[in-house]
Amino acid sequence: MPEYLFRICFFLSDLIQIVIQGSLIITVFNKKTNVTRLLIFGLVNSLALLVPTFVNAQFSPPIRLFLYLVVIIFTIKLVLSTSFFVGILGTGLLFVLSTLIEYICMAIIKLSLPKHFTIVVLEMPFVYGLIIRSGATLIWLIVLGITYYAKMGINATQNTSTKKMIGILLNLIVIIILIMPNMLYFTKNFEDIGPEIIIFNMIMLFVLVIVSVYNTKKFTEINIQKQTIEYQKQYINTLTDAIDGLRGFKHDFNNVVNVIGGYVALEDFEGFKKYFRQLQNDCWTINNVFPLNTYVKNDPAIYGLLLSKISTAEIKNISFNINFNTELEIKQMKSMELYKIIGILLDNAFEAAEETENKYVEVFTRKLNNDEGILIEISNSINIPIDTKKIYTKGYSTKSEHTGFGLWEVKKLVSKYKSSQINTFVNEDMFTQQLKVY
Repeated sequence: MPEYLFRICFFLSDLIQIVIQGSLIITVFNKKTNVTRLLIFGLVNSLALLVPTFVNAQFSPPIRLFLYLVVIIFTIKLVLSTSFFVGILGTGLLFVLSTLIEYICMAIIKLSLPKHFTIVVLEMPFVYGLIIRSGATLIWLIVLGITYYAKMGINATQNTSTKKMIGILLNLIVIIILIMPNMLYFTKNFEDIGPEIIIFNMIMLFVLVIVSVYNTKKFTEINIQKQTIEYQKQYINTLTDAIDGLRGFKHDFNNVVNVIGGYVALEDFEGFKKYFRQLQNDCWTINNVFPLNTYVKNDPAIYGLLLSKISTAEIKNISFNINFNTELEIKQMKSMELYKIIGILLDNAFEAAEETENKYVEVFTRKLNNDEGILIEISNSINIPIDTKKIYTKGYSTKSEHTGFGLWEVKKLVSKYKSSQINTFVNEDMFTQQLKVY
């Protein structure tokens, strides 16, 4: 068989393997991608393996390995759309599994073939390489299937602290340090090692990897549980505030009725308007807690953001109405980008409302008609005309002391997703921004 045909077979087997590896990374780290990105991931990394063999690059094996690992890190981050941390951790995981799978393939050849036949195979590097790659591809597919159906995911989220990230990486580095000397010795003395040593070594390596993966998974689960406990404390506190507010309102109800009666008796409607506005603010503060605890309690970032805005509204005497009718379940837009958009829009709404007489802000959500997306509306009172055609321009602002980068950043984030859009409406003294996300 000509050498170039072997190289084509190598390339195709590497492409299939790396696509499977990309699918494994997506499964393990609970990410989402599509077939096109997986194929691009496989093609780029397959070429990274193939090209040096054609150009005769004068790099030592360790340098070539290092460069290849760098390529994998960046393709995991850029092509599969993950974080840099997932890129590093995923690359380390693939390296450990690749080493272990290659060891298993070599051990199978050693145990299943007669010694004289094994020596013949080793003397034909292209045949040996093709056998190893074919066996490795099958094992990778089995690993992917087990991972998918057993739901062996690691929640390495953007909220994971730096200290915990370092802990996970150190755990992975320890595995690599323990495996590499073993693999180097096995490769160098492949022909002289007895089958009983190979079997024992395989079992020990397998146990080491399983225990390490289990520890890493439990490590991340403990981190998530700690965060959940903190969020539950916030949830309980808001419920307590709501109950206290209702008790206080019930206690003051008779007084409220008497005060209203006084305004009516004196026909002081201007005073009554001011009093009613203060009463309305107190009611909104209580009413906001219930949709918050119904639809947002499982989304800590939005929960904390809205809680902070409720506090800001109380301090600045702004009427803030939260009208949530659905959870913020999105498929395409990254959660952190959605949080950033909502944060910028709320900041702008509060700043504008603070300058008006009505001082009103409302956030409203509902599912879109096809139930595949969410509508988010943020409205606020205004007292100056707004040019809706210019507000998304970089550097444009209605306030001289502001940079005008907020809404420009919002437009840039929304435009990354073809199915998402943001629209702006001005109705007399109300300014509304309508965001559709999927």
